[in-house]
Formats: sequence, C-alpha cells, structure tokens
Amino acid sequence: MVVLGAAALSVALAFLARALVDEGPWTTFDLQVFHASGEAVLRGDNPYLYWLEQDQLSLVYPPFAGLLFALLGLLSMEAVRIVWFTGIFLAVQGIVWLTTGWIGVRRRWVRLGAGVAAAGLFLLFNPGWQELWSGNINTFLALLIVADLVRRDGARGRGVLIGVAAGIKLTPGLFILYFLLTRRFREAWTALGTFAVTVVAGFAVLPGPAWDYWRSHAWDADRIYPFPNIPLNQNLRGMLARLTGDPDVSVSWLLAAVVVAVGGLAVCVALHRRGLVTEAAVLVGVIALLVSPVSWAYHWVWLVPALIVLGAHAVRTRSWTWGGAVVLTAAAAFVAPYTFMPLDEGMTPSTVAQQFETNSLTIAGLLLLVAAVVAVVRPRPDPVPAA
Repeated sequence: MVVLGAAALSVALAFLARALVDEGPWTTFDLQVFHASGEAVLRGDNPYLYWLEQDQLSLVYPPFAGLLFALLGLLSMEAVRIVWFTGIFLAVQGIVWLTTGWIGVRRRWVRLGAGVAAAGLFLLFNPGWQELWSGNINTFLALLIVADLVRRDGARGRGVLIGVAAGIKLTPGLFILYFLLTRRFREAWTALGTFAVTVVAGFAVLPGPAWDYWRSHAWDADRIYPFPNIPLNQNLRGMLARLTGDPDVSVSWLLAAVVVAVGGLAVCVALHRRGLVTEAAVLVGVIALLVSPVSWAYHWVWLVPALIVLGAHAVRTRSWTWGGAVVLTAAAAFVAPYTFMPLDEGMTPSTVAQQFETNSLTIAGLLLLVAAVVAVVRPRPDPVPAA
C-alpha cells in the first residue's frame, strides 16, 4: 500500500509538473536529447551526432548512458515526459526515505511524511523545478548514490550503484576516490570495477561513438556549453568567470578546483574519522558539484539528502555554524540564481548584490565546507565524567 501510495502521488505530481512546464521548443530540452539519443542507438546510429536544433545541445554523457536511453526511444516524447516526471518524484521520496533512515529516524510515518512533503516542495525547490523543466537525470543519480551510501561498511555489493552512477555521468566518480581515502577498499574496487563494466559495455555496443567519447568528448567542457559565466552554471568555474567577466578562466579554475577538491576531501576524511560518516559523505557530493566544469542549478538536487543530513546534525549538536550554513543554503536553493539577473551568457554581474545572486549556490556550497572545516579544527568537547 505504501508503494502504491507513493506511486499514485508521483503520477499526480508528474501531471501537475507537466501542466506547469511551459510548452515550447525548450520544454524538457535535456530529455529531448536523451530521447533522440536513445532512438539513434536503436537505429544503430551515433548518439553523439544528434543536436537539438534550438541550441545545438547533444548527448554529453558516457556511451553507457546512451544504451540506457535506448529504452526511452521506444516511447513517444510526451509519454517519456510523464514517465520521467513520475520517476523523478518517486526518486525524491526514495531519497528522503533512505536519508531519514540513515540519520536514525525509525518511525516509518515520519519518514513517509517527510518524503511526501519533499515531493511536494520539489516543485518550489529551484534545483528541483529546474530538473523538471530540463528533464535531467540528477535525481535518479542521487538515489543510486544514497542507496549505496546508506548500506553498512563492507556489505557485499556496496559500491555497485555508485559505479553505475559514474558510468552514466562521470561526476559521481569522486565517491570512489572518497572510498579509497577512507580505506574502504572493498567498496572502492567494487565501484571501480562496475564503472569499468559500463565502459566495456559502451565499447561493445557502440565502439565508434565510445572511442569518440573517451578520446575527445569527455574532456571537452565547452561541448557541454561554451559560456561558463551563465548564471545557471553554479560552480567554481562559473563563479570565477562571473567575478572576472572573462569566460576563459581555465587556469584559475583548475587551481581553485584542485584546492577545493584536495582540501575538501581532506576535511571529509577528518569528519569520517570523527564518526561523522553521513555528514562527510554528503559533503563529497557538494565538492563534486563545486569542482565540476559544468554544474547547472538542477545538478544541485543533491542538496535534498545533504540538507537533511547536515540540518539534522546542526539540530543534534546545537551548532550555530552548521545551522547558519544550512539555513543559508536552503534559502539559496529556493531562489533561482538569476531571479533579478537575466539568464544570459553575455551578461556580467555589475554589482555586489548581483554577484551574490548569480553565485548563490556556489557560495552556499563553500559555506557548507567552511562549516565542516570549523567542525574539524574545533577541539572535541571533553567527555562528561561519570557520577
């Protein structure tokens, strides 16, 4: 009954979302690319040669993703939209169910209620609305990652889902490195092995396109979008481009990305060693978004599990540092980073207020890392002596 109820709610919200999403050439543009790429795979064509006419958008994910998208090619575009939206709302409820259990919530009705509330709020949550408007895949990837992370250390098969997620989109691969750094070698090798299987599958079915992807496309950020300064791009690269007014920030971005990746992962390892395992894990996802060359606002749906975990930590520890960072991040997530600034790659923020607005999610992610640094460097409280 619970599953049927979640499914019914998801279908209802899917039709509501479909009614709210504007009808036009840009409606679910990413999903249009996925659908056309899947059709190309079914025809035996190169999925990377399809370009969405409105703005020359094409498949930018590994070949394994194209194989999965072949399933979409069996349906009409409108049917795909409803199925996709339904899946997104189911995934949101699944993420919340798993995450609330991860932080120790045992009452089923609380976890179910939180999932229902999150599914409804997803329409108001800017990354969530953008996920629906674009028809992207990030919510499904977040579900795969969370479903793997919540399992106990050393569990058989733990790491498979993260390996699959990395095979669909490279960014989750940072979790494999995190497993290695925290000496969970079984999970790391399982994830890496699974990722390797997805690569082999791509070469087996799409040898030519797979060669093109791994030789060229995977390393060409401009193929995704050539203007990193557009406010929709919420990461270090986008922020540096907007701060300098120069879209070519390759050198400064690489330096900043290395500092944040190395420093951030070091902090996550320190948190893990202090027993803050869930907090460290969700911050790895934030780091991945910050250092990625392209992190659209809808990629930040990872904030759904992150805010639950870090918000619970703030309440449990009564930490003003964590609480402030979580509140500011949540506020940033409910306001589009281009509410008052045109969504235009040719526009450069000219005021401090515009810089804060157009870099809101990036700043929020950095604030979460700052809160983590404070938690690491702050001395642990002395244990209370027994009476």
